[in-house]
Amino acid sequence: MFFKAVSKYNFETSRNIDSIFKDKNENKVVKRERLVDLKNNFYFKQLFPVINKNGEKIVWINCFSADLNNLENTPKYILVDIADGENMYFNLYINLTTNKFYGMRINAGG
Repeated sequence: MFFKAVSKYNFETSRNIDSIFKDKNENKVVKRERLVDLKNNFYFKQLFPVINKNGEKIVWINCFSADLNNLENTPKYILVDIADGENMYFNLYINLTTNKFYGMRINAGG
């Protein structure tokens, strides 16, 4: 479900960028900043599960890029909350009961 959500976000965002930015160089820069590249970037995932008032199982997934050369300094037990950083930080909700995702948010640039 996680990979499906990111793929759908990338597809829709890419299509929107194509319709707004006609200049190919500018288009490429914006895509590099706004699309999530799960193949070439490693992301830590923090999972926060809850059951909502309707009894549905929801997981908030908080993702942030990781320095693979400095893993020992990566926070493991606290919420990582970064104000910018573009596509190196993103989060979304997955409803495990309905098998749907929503609220995917990519951080803005600094």
